[in-house]
Amino acid sequence: MKWITALLVLIVVVWYVATRTTLLDRVVNKDVMSTEAVIPKAERAAARERARVNQVQSVESAAADQTVSVTMTQDEVHSIWGDPNSKEKDANGTETWRYEAIGKKVVFRYGKVWTVDPL
Repeated sequence: MKWITALLVLIVVVWYVATRTTLLDRVVNKDVMSTEAVIPKAERAAARERARVNQVQSVESAAADQTVSVTMTQDEVHSIWGDPNSKEKDANGTETWRYEAIGKKVVFRYGKVWTVDPL
């Protein structure tokens, strides 16, 4: 019987604190960040994203004018599209260069371009 009474008292106290006082309002509705702090952070993030998009577009437009074709050497591809984002080499001597900004994958066999595929 003591446990039931203690449980009922606890429930009533929790209900009273939750509905009748502002004790929990200060904890629950506490502003983590004010709008004065959030807006400049959002503007800086948007500026970084715009710069990234502009960079990708400039790379794509530069790459659109110059194409890579089969039988080009690695040096020729490097001079046109620059450094790849990643290079992979397998046991057969096939090397794959990935250009994520352009959306292309270049496969070399025997030091020459074998295929140019989209990512």
